[in-house]
Amino acid sequence: MTRTSTIGSSSRDYATPALWIASLVTIGTLTEQEIGDCYNDSEFTVTTAISFTGFVPASGKEAILKAASGQGFADHANAQTNAPRYNQSNGVGIRTTTSYIQVISMTLDYIIIRGLQIKNDGTGNSDGTTYNNETGATHSEVSRCILETTSNSNPFIARMRTGIFVSNICVMHRSAGGSGVTVDYAGTLVVIGNTVVRPSDKTAAGSGFHAFSGTTTLTNNAIFGFTNSVSNTSRFAGTNNCSDVTLGFGSSQFESKTYANQFVNTAAATLDLRIKDTSADLYNNGATSATYDATDIVNTARPQGVAYDIGAWELVVASGNLFMFSQLNGLGSGGPFFNNRLG
Repeated sequence: MTRTSTIGSSSRDYATPALWIASLVTIGTLTEQEIGDCYNDSEFTVTTAISFTGFVPASGKEAILKAASGQGFADHANAQTNAPRYNQSNGVGIRTTTSYIQVISMTLDYIIIRGLQIKNDGTGNSDGTTYNNETGATHSEVSRCILETTSNSNPFIARMRTGIFVSNICVMHRSAGGSGVTVDYAGTLVVIGNTVVRPSDKTAAGSGFHAFSGTTTLTNNAIFGFTNSVSNTSRFAGTNNCSDVTLGFGSSQFESKTYANQFVNTAAATLDLRIKDTSADLYNNGATSATYDATDIVNTARPQGVAYDIGAWELVVASGNLFMFSQLNGLGSGGPFFNNRLG
Protein backbone atom coordinates (compact mmCIF):
# COMPACT_ATOMS: atom_id res chain seq x y z
CA MET A 1 0.00 0.00 0.00
CA THR A 2 1.08 3.56 -0.68
CA ARG A 3 0.06 6.89 0.77
CA THR A 4 1.03 10.02 -1.15
CA SER A 5 1.15 13.43 0.53
CA THR A 6 1.63 16.71 -1.31
CA ILE A 7 4.25 19.21 -0.13
CA GLY A 8 4.44 22.85 -1.18
CA SER A 9 2.24 25.88 -0.67
CA SER A 10 -0.49 26.23 1.94
CA SER A 11 -2.90 24.47 -0.41
CA ARG A 12 -0.86 21.24 -0.18
CA ASP A 13 -1.05 18.63 2.56
CA TYR A 14 2.16 19.97 4.13
CA ALA A 15 3.98 23.24 3.55
CA THR A 16 7.48 21.80 3.96
CA PRO A 17 9.30 18.45 3.85
CA ALA A 18 10.00 18.80 7.58
CA LEU A 19 6.28 18.98 8.36
CA TRP A 20 5.68 15.89 6.24
CA ILE A 21 8.39 14.02 8.17
CA ALA A 22 6.79 15.16 11.44
CA SER A 23 3.63 13.39 10.31
CA LEU A 24 5.64 10.17 9.87
CA VAL A 25 7.04 10.54 13.38
CA THR A 26 3.46 10.68 14.63
CA ILE A 27 2.75 7.37 12.87
CA GLY A 28 5.87 5.77 14.36
CA THR A 29 6.23 2.39 12.64
CA LEU A 30 5.16 2.88 9.05
CA THR A 31 2.39 0.60 7.81
CA GLU A 32 2.64 1.53 4.13
CA GLN A 33 4.99 3.26 1.72
CA GLU A 34 4.95 7.00 2.40
CA ILE A 35 5.59 9.31 -0.55
CA GLY A 36 6.21 13.02 -0.09
CA ASP A 37 5.50 14.64 -3.47
CA CYS A 38 7.14 18.06 -3.65
CA TYR A 39 5.53 20.79 -5.76
CA ASN A 40 7.45 23.67 -7.25
CA ASP A 41 5.17 26.33 -5.77
CA SER A 42 8.26 28.19 -4.57
CA GLU A 43 11.77 27.35 -3.42
CA PHE A 44 11.97 25.33 -0.19
CA THR A 45 14.39 27.20 2.10
CA VAL A 46 15.97 25.31 4.98
CA THR A 47 17.43 26.74 8.19
CA THR A 48 17.57 23.40 10.02
CA ALA A 49 18.46 20.15 8.28
CA ILE A 50 15.54 18.14 6.94
CA SER A 51 16.10 15.16 9.23
CA PHE A 52 14.73 11.68 8.57
CA THR A 53 14.60 10.30 12.10
CA GLY A 54 12.07 9.34 14.78
CA PHE A 55 10.02 6.79 12.83
CA VAL A 56 10.49 3.22 11.53
CA PRO A 57 10.44 2.53 7.77
CA ALA A 58 10.97 -0.92 6.23
CA SER A 59 10.95 -2.79 2.93
CA GLY A 60 7.76 -1.83 1.11
CA LYS A 61 7.23 0.87 3.74
CA GLU A 62 9.87 3.32 2.61
CA ALA A 63 9.76 7.09 3.07
CA ILE A 64 10.26 8.66 -0.36
CA LEU A 65 10.86 12.39 -0.84
CA LYS A 66 10.69 13.30 -4.52
CA ALA A 67 9.44 15.78 -7.08
CA ALA A 68 5.76 15.34 -7.87
CA SER A 69 4.86 14.41 -11.42
CA GLY A 70 5.49 17.36 -13.73
CA GLN A 71 7.26 19.34 -10.98
CA GLY A 72 10.89 18.25 -11.26
CA PHE A 73 13.69 19.48 -13.52
CA ALA A 74 13.49 16.16 -15.39
CA ASP A 75 9.85 16.92 -16.28
CA HIS A 76 10.59 20.35 -17.73
CA ALA A 77 9.59 20.75 -21.37
CA ASN A 78 13.19 21.69 -22.18
CA ALA A 79 14.89 19.05 -20.02
CA GLN A 80 17.05 17.88 -22.93
CA THR A 81 18.40 21.38 -23.60
CA ASN A 82 18.37 22.97 -20.13
CA ALA A 83 21.73 23.05 -18.38
CA PRO A 84 21.41 20.45 -15.58
CA ARG A 85 22.39 22.73 -12.70
CA TYR A 86 20.50 24.18 -9.73
CA ASN A 87 17.75 26.39 -11.13
CA GLN A 88 14.51 26.38 -9.16
CA SER A 89 12.60 27.81 -12.10
CA ASN A 90 13.12 24.46 -13.85
CA GLY A 91 11.85 22.26 -11.03
CA VAL A 92 11.62 21.65 -7.29
CA GLY A 93 14.54 23.22 -5.42
CA ILE A 94 15.57 22.85 -1.78
CA ARG A 95 18.29 25.21 -0.52
CA THR A 96 19.93 26.45 2.64
CA THR A 97 22.05 29.51 3.36
CA THR A 98 22.66 28.42 6.96
CA SER A 99 26.19 27.42 7.99
CA TYR A 100 27.19 24.16 9.63
CA ILE A 101 24.21 22.10 8.49
CA GLN A 102 23.45 19.63 5.74
CA VAL A 103 20.25 20.16 3.74
CA ILE A 104 18.96 16.60 4.18
CA SER A 105 20.07 14.18 6.89
CA MET A 106 19.21 10.49 6.77
CA THR A 107 19.76 8.42 9.91
CA LEU A 108 17.39 5.60 8.96
CA ASP A 109 17.32 2.86 6.36
CA TYR A 110 14.69 2.79 3.59
CA ILE A 111 14.86 6.53 2.93
CA ILE A 112 14.74 7.54 -0.75
CA ILE A 113 15.58 11.00 -2.16
CA ARG A 114 14.85 11.22 -5.87
CA GLY A 115 14.63 13.81 -8.65
CA LEU A 116 15.27 16.92 -6.53
CA GLN A 117 17.57 19.94 -6.83
CA ILE A 118 19.39 20.43 -3.52
CA LYS A 119 21.86 23.23 -2.83
CA ASN A 120 23.89 24.31 0.18
CA ASP A 121 24.74 28.02 0.01
CA GLY A 122 25.82 28.16 3.64
CA THR A 123 29.12 29.84 4.48
CA GLY A 124 31.64 28.45 6.93
CA ASN A 125 32.24 24.73 7.32
CA SER A 126 29.00 23.71 5.68
CA ASP A 127 27.97 20.06 5.68
CA GLY A 128 26.95 19.61 2.06
CA THR A 129 23.61 18.59 0.60
CA THR A 130 22.67 15.04 1.61
CA TYR A 131 24.12 13.15 4.53
CA ASN A 132 23.65 9.46 5.31
CA ASN A 133 25.75 8.24 8.21
CA GLU A 134 23.67 5.18 9.08
CA THR A 135 25.74 1.98 9.06
CA GLY A 136 22.90 -0.36 8.09
CA ALA A 137 21.11 1.91 5.61
CA THR A 138 21.82 -0.37 2.65
CA HIS A 139 18.43 0.36 1.06
CA SER A 140 18.56 4.15 1.35
CA GLU A 141 18.96 5.98 -1.92
CA VAL A 142 19.94 9.33 -3.40
CA SER A 143 19.29 9.21 -7.13
CA ARG A 144 18.76 11.48 -10.15
CA CYS A 145 19.32 14.63 -8.11
CA ILE A 146 21.25 17.84 -8.76
CA LEU A 147 23.45 18.44 -5.70
CA GLU A 148 25.50 21.63 -5.34
CA THR A 149 27.44 23.38 -2.59
CA THR A 150 29.10 26.81 -2.44
CA SER A 151 30.50 26.49 1.09
CA ASN A 152 33.82 28.26 1.57
CA SER A 153 35.43 26.00 4.16
CA ASN A 154 36.36 22.36 3.54
CA PRO A 155 32.92 21.10 2.54
CA PHE A 156 31.68 18.00 0.78
CA ILE A 157 28.83 17.79 -1.74
CA ALA A 158 27.25 14.60 -0.40
CA ARG A 159 28.17 12.05 2.24
CA MET A 160 27.10 8.43 2.18
CA ARG A 161 28.00 5.42 4.30
CA THR A 162 25.79 2.73 2.81
CA GLY A 163 22.97 2.58 0.29
CA ILE A 164 22.58 3.65 -3.34
CA PHE A 165 24.05 6.78 -4.95
CA VAL A 166 23.14 6.75 -8.64
CA SER A 167 22.86 9.18 -11.59
CA ASN A 168 23.40 12.39 -9.62
CA ILE A 169 25.11 15.58 -10.78
CA CYS A 170 27.33 16.87 -7.96
CA VAL A 171 28.99 20.30 -8.14
CA MET A 172 31.54 21.88 -5.79
CA HIS A 173 31.36 25.67 -6.37
CA ARG A 174 34.52 26.55 -4.52
CA SER A 175 38.10 27.37 -5.47
CA ALA A 176 40.39 24.99 -3.57
CA GLY A 177 39.51 22.80 -0.61
CA GLY A 178 36.79 20.28 -0.11
CA SER A 179 36.08 16.94 -1.70
CA GLY A 180 33.19 15.79 -3.83
CA VAL A 181 31.37 12.75 -2.49
CA THR A 182 32.56 11.48 0.87
CA VAL A 183 32.22 7.77 1.57
CA ASP A 184 31.94 7.62 5.33
CA TYR A 185 33.55 4.39 6.57
CA ALA A 186 32.15 2.48 3.62
CA GLY A 187 29.75 -0.34 4.08
CA THR A 188 27.65 -1.59 1.18
CA LEU A 189 27.46 1.42 -1.10
CA VAL A 190 26.45 1.38 -4.77
CA VAL A 191 27.99 4.31 -6.69
CA ILE A 192 27.08 4.32 -10.38
CA GLY A 193 26.69 6.89 -13.15
CA ASN A 194 27.36 10.13 -11.29
CA THR A 195 28.94 13.34 -12.57
CA VAL A 196 31.11 14.89 -9.84
CA VAL A 197 32.85 18.16 -10.74
CA ARG A 198 34.38 21.41 -9.63
CA PRO A 199 33.92 24.03 -12.40
CA SER A 200 36.99 24.44 -14.57
CA ASP A 201 37.51 28.10 -13.64
CA LYS A 202 37.84 27.17 -9.96
CA THR A 203 41.17 26.01 -8.52
CA ALA A 204 41.38 22.23 -8.53
CA ALA A 205 41.74 20.71 -5.07
CA GLY A 206 40.63 17.76 -2.95
CA SER A 207 39.32 14.46 -4.23
CA GLY A 208 36.28 13.68 -6.33
CA PHE A 209 35.54 10.76 -4.01
CA HIS A 210 36.93 10.57 -0.49
CA ALA A 211 36.80 7.41 1.65
CA PHE A 212 37.78 6.93 5.28
CA SER A 213 38.02 3.12 5.15
CA GLY A 214 36.80 0.01 3.36
CA THR A 215 36.60 -0.47 -0.40
CA THR A 216 34.04 1.34 -2.52
CA THR A 217 33.29 0.28 -6.09
CA LEU A 218 32.84 3.12 -8.59
CA THR A 219 31.25 2.45 -11.99
CA ASN A 220 30.54 4.89 -14.84
CA ASN A 221 31.37 8.02 -12.85
CA ALA A 222 32.71 11.23 -14.45
CA ILE A 223 35.12 13.01 -12.05
CA PHE A 224 36.56 16.37 -13.11
CA GLY A 225 38.10 19.47 -11.52
CA PHE A 226 39.75 17.86 -8.48
CA THR A 227 43.42 17.34 -7.67
CA ASN A 228 42.79 13.61 -7.24
CA SER A 229 39.98 11.47 -8.57
CA VAL A 230 39.91 9.55 -5.26
CA SER A 231 41.52 10.15 -1.90
CA ASN A 232 43.27 6.77 -1.64
CA THR A 233 43.42 4.37 -4.58
CA SER A 234 43.59 1.34 -2.23
CA ARG A 235 40.08 2.17 -0.98
CA PHE A 236 38.43 2.12 -4.39
CA ALA A 237 37.71 -0.42 -7.11
CA GLY A 238 35.60 -0.36 -10.23
CA THR A 239 35.47 0.14 -13.97
CA ASN A 240 34.56 2.58 -16.74
CA ASN A 241 35.13 5.82 -14.83
CA CYS A 242 36.51 8.94 -16.53
CA SER A 243 38.59 11.79 -15.11
CA ASP A 244 40.92 14.63 -16.07
CA VAL A 245 43.52 13.18 -13.70
CA THR A 246 44.88 9.70 -13.07
CA LEU A 247 42.40 7.28 -11.52
CA GLY A 248 44.93 4.70 -10.34
CA PHE A 249 42.48 1.91 -9.52
CA GLY A 250 40.26 -0.59 -11.28
CA SER A 251 40.18 -1.42 -14.99
CA SER A 252 38.71 -0.13 -18.27
CA GLN A 253 39.23 3.41 -17.02
CA PHE A 254 39.52 6.65 -19.00
CA GLU A 255 42.20 8.76 -17.36
CA SER A 256 43.79 12.18 -17.85
CA LYS A 257 41.14 13.33 -20.32
CA THR A 258 40.65 16.98 -21.26
CA TYR A 259 37.90 18.52 -19.12
CA ALA A 260 36.72 20.96 -21.79
CA ASN A 261 36.15 18.14 -24.27
CA GLN A 262 33.52 16.39 -22.14
CA PHE A 263 30.70 18.81 -21.32
CA VAL A 264 28.82 21.61 -23.08
CA ASN A 265 30.27 24.21 -20.68
CA THR A 266 32.56 23.77 -17.67
CA ALA A 267 32.82 27.35 -16.30
CA ALA A 268 30.90 28.10 -13.09
CA ALA A 269 28.69 30.92 -14.38
CA THR A 270 27.54 28.99 -17.44
CA LEU A 271 27.99 25.42 -16.21
CA ASP A 272 26.25 22.89 -18.46
CA LEU A 273 27.08 19.27 -17.66
CA ARG A 274 25.29 17.66 -20.56
CA ILE A 275 27.72 15.50 -22.51
CA LYS A 276 29.22 17.39 -25.43
CA ASP A 277 28.20 15.73 -28.69
CA THR A 278 31.87 15.39 -29.65
CA SER A 279 32.97 13.72 -26.41
CA ALA A 280 34.72 10.52 -27.41
CA ASP A 281 35.56 9.78 -23.75
CA LEU A 282 32.16 9.79 -22.02
CA TYR A 283 29.96 8.68 -24.90
CA ASN A 284 29.43 4.90 -25.23
CA ASN A 285 32.23 4.07 -22.78
CA GLY A 286 30.17 3.05 -19.74
CA ALA A 287 29.54 -0.44 -18.43
CA THR A 288 26.00 -1.85 -18.51
CA SER A 289 24.42 -1.37 -15.07
CA ALA A 290 20.68 -1.60 -15.69
CA THR A 291 19.93 -2.82 -12.17
CA TYR A 292 20.45 0.69 -10.82
CA ASP A 293 20.63 3.21 -13.66
CA ALA A 294 18.46 2.08 -16.55
CA THR A 295 17.69 5.78 -17.00
CA ASP A 296 19.81 8.90 -16.62
CA ILE A 297 19.23 12.01 -14.50
CA VAL A 298 16.37 13.26 -16.71
CA ASN A 299 14.90 9.76 -17.17
CA THR A 300 16.38 9.14 -20.62
CA ALA A 301 16.64 5.39 -21.20
CA ARG A 302 20.14 3.93 -21.25
CA PRO A 303 21.80 3.20 -23.56
CA GLN A 304 21.05 5.56 -26.41
CA GLY A 305 24.12 4.45 -28.35
CA VAL A 306 25.83 1.05 -28.41
CA ALA A 307 26.72 1.31 -24.71
CA TYR A 308 25.99 3.38 -21.61
CA ASP A 309 27.53 6.84 -21.39
CA ILE A 310 29.76 7.69 -18.43
CA GLY A 311 28.29 10.11 -15.91
CA ALA A 312 24.76 11.19 -15.05
CA TRP A 313 23.80 12.35 -18.54
CA GLU A 314 22.92 10.00 -21.43
CA LEU A 315 23.35 11.67 -24.80
CA VAL A 316 20.21 11.30 -26.93
CA VAL A 317 20.81 9.70 -30.31
CA ALA A 318 19.11 11.20 -33.36
CA SER A 319 19.22 10.23 -37.00
CA GLY A 320 21.01 12.41 -39.51
CA ASN A 321 23.59 13.89 -37.13
CA LEU A 322 26.93 12.24 -37.94
CA PHE A 323 30.22 12.63 -36.11
CA MET A 324 33.53 10.90 -36.74
CA PHE A 325 35.71 9.68 -33.87
CA SER A 326 39.25 8.39 -33.74
CA GLN A 327 38.34 5.47 -31.51
CA LEU A 328 35.54 2.96 -31.34
CA ASN A 329 33.81 4.13 -28.16
CA GLY A 330 32.88 1.45 -25.70
CA LEU A 331 34.29 -1.32 -27.88
CA GLY A 332 38.01 -0.75 -27.48
CA SER A 333 40.46 1.21 -29.63
CA GLY A 334 40.32 1.08 -33.39
CA GLY A 335 39.80 3.07 -36.51
CA PRO A 336 37.31 5.91 -37.06
CA PHE A 337 33.59 5.27 -37.13
CA PHE A 338 30.37 7.27 -37.42
CA ASN A 339 27.76 7.85 -34.73
CA ASN A 340 24.34 9.47 -34.99
CA ARG A 341 24.04 11.81 -32.03
CA LEU A 342 22.10 14.81 -30.83
CA GLY A 343 23.61 17.19 -28.27
